[in-house]
Amino acid sequence: LKTPTTEYERLETGEQAAYLYYAVANLPTDYDVIASIVSEKYRYSSDGFKKKEILNTLKPAVDEKISAYKAKPIGYIRANAVLGAFDFDRNGFKIGAVGDESAYYSFGSYQLQFKNTAQVNFIAIKDEAIARELESMRAGYSNKPIANIYFLADHADLDGASIKALITQIDIVDKSGRVLASIQPKVN
Repeated sequence: LKTPTTEYERLETGEQAAYLYYAVANLPTDYDVIASIVSEKYRYSSDGFKKKEILNTLKPAVDEKISAYKAKPIGYIRANAVLGAFDFDRNGFKIGAVGDESAYYSFGSYQLQFKNTAQVNFIAIKDEAIARELESMRAGYSNKPIANIYFLADHADLDGASIKALITQIDIVDKSGRVLASIQPKVN
């Protein structure tokens, strides 16, 4: 939890999600499933001997990547922030990107679900200039705000290939990557 956000790897692919899933699932690695994701040659080969050779070649790299996620089961995703209109009573915005606890982000056969969305679905803005800028971006068409959602994966749903994670921070950024607002929930 004390890892700086600059060290979080962006989760973008089904391959990354598969490694993260097996890192937190405490299941034996299903090399066949991962090889099918990682290798087109493996996926389309019908020759059992060739498939076995490809699998044996891939295993060390797969094990290394899963071990890296076991050591640090963290990452981040980028999503449209989907801010609600500025709430003048609470001085902030509802963040639609996190949804509720039934919402998920899909990465091929794997899903990422956040468990603490209620803690981070509203971001208070103290600086009126930033609030105005975000409201203008939200209401416009060309420069929508982006949410970088940082997370700690702590377990997996073994039935549905779903990675369960706690949001550790959300940064609302513009297209250049400039952080306009940030929220950090209390995570134990």
